[in-house]
Amino acid sequence: MKAVGKVALGFFIGFLVLLIAGSVVLSTTGTFDQLWRAIEDRSFYSVSDFSDDYEDGFPIEEDDMDYSDSKRLSLDGVKTIVIEANACQLQAQQEESVDQLSADFKSGVLFGDDYARMNIETKEDKLYIKIKQERKWIRWFRPGEATSFSKLDLRIPASYQGEIEWELNACDAKISHIKITEDMDVSLNAGRLELSEVKAKALEMDGNAAAVSLREILVNQKAEFSCSAGSLYGDLVTAEEISVDNNAAETKLERIRGRVESECSAGSVLLSFAQVTGDLDVHTSVGSTELIVPKESPIRVVVKGKSQEVRDHINWNGSRQYEMKNYQYTVTASGNASELVLREQ
Repeated sequence: MKAVGKVALGFFIGFLVLLIAGSVVLSTTGTFDQLWRAIEDRSFYSVSDFSDDYEDGFPIEEDDMDYSDSKRLSLDGVKTIVIEANACQLQAQQEESVDQLSADFKSGVLFGDDYARMNIETKEDKLYIKIKQERKWIRWFRPGEATSFSKLDLRIPASYQGEIEWELNACDAKISHIKITEDMDVSLNAGRLELSEVKAKALEMDGNAAAVSLREILVNQKAEFSCSAGSLYGDLVTAEEISVDNNAAETKLERIRGRVESECSAGSVLLSFAQVTGDLDVHTSVGSTELIVPKESPIRVVVKGKSQEVRDHINWNGSRQYEMKNYQYTVTASGNASELVLREQ
């Protein structure tokens, strides 16, 4: 009987622990229905989650986002716009029809009441738009750091010509029709980005574990592209100078124009030229690089450095090995390449 009593006491204590834990969960997250729906619909960002459809892969439907905020702001005196967003579906473009910056924001939660908020502030000549989740409760049994997801539609007046900085984390973003006379910087840590019809003085694009797509990019000075453990695809990219830094990722730029510096540390790089307009400096280490140039491009190939492995892995199907007639530009190959291919279109 004593043994039975001990077992019964153990069950009773266990029941009390579960009851207290359940009460805590309810007090900090809402109803059990919210909790169950959050676990059932649990979704997190990874590069492979994204399909070609902009709406796919987002954890919360727009109809379920019951917190909203809208702002209309003058950009007089603003020289830099900074957008910081986390776990956000973002759509942004410049428009002729607006004379003020328009920001329409919605937010929803998987469970609980920790909605993301849109905070806007001006410091000197910088305008900050921040999408941030303010936590008020201890995170009991929550399936991840972000339980709030949001959507931001941003319309910028075409008259604005200052700098724009995008700092995005776990976002699904479409940025288009941006034409400015100053620099634009884009940083994406996990998520997906479609960047199209952009004109700027200089462009810096940094993707980490992200899927990035570029189209119709025109840069007056330098365009810098960095891709780590993700993918970067681009078409119609023109700049005075193009810098590519590929680390354990896949980079593919087609119909490009400009002087090129390319660094590949694992992964693969493919650069296809609409026209060769400057020298090409290619360094490969472990990874593979392929250069595609139009027929009769005025280039020659030079191998430099102590490593001779590069020469052994160059495949060139031009009119002459390693050199074309009447060359004007130089392709410098260096590194310890697993594969370096040059070919004509």
